[in-house]
Amino acid sequence: SYVGPPLEGLASRQLIAGTLPNTPENLALWLMQTQKLKPGTGMPELGVAPQDARDMAGYLGTLR
Repeated sequence: SYVGPPLEGLASRQLIAGTLPNTPENLALWLMQTQKLKPGTGMPELGVAPQDARDMAGYLGTLR
């Protein structure tokens, strides 16, 4: 079973989690504070460090 949509094409999406504008800054914030930004979402809070979140957002931003 899937919790969320595939990551393919993430860079082309307008919104993250259906609520946040898809910017590198918001994506990094989402990776660090998932439950704070959308309580109850299926994505768990993983304790991602700020630099790791920026690196992950940079990679995810290449998925067109």
